[in-house]
Amino acid sequence: MGGLTDTTVGLILFGIIVAAATAVGVDLALALVSIANTATGWIGTMFAP
Repeated sequence: MGGLTDTTVGLILFGIIVAAATAVGVDLALALVSIANTATGWIGTMFAP
């Protein structure tokens, strides 16, 4: 394996890791927003007159 090949493989792996981390981050953010909306709605109904 030459230096260029190693660098290319490293960049590809790095890109995959970043893409996966971004996807997980987006999923977590959406889940948190969903939980927050549910909690807000539940609290709203609890204290609603």
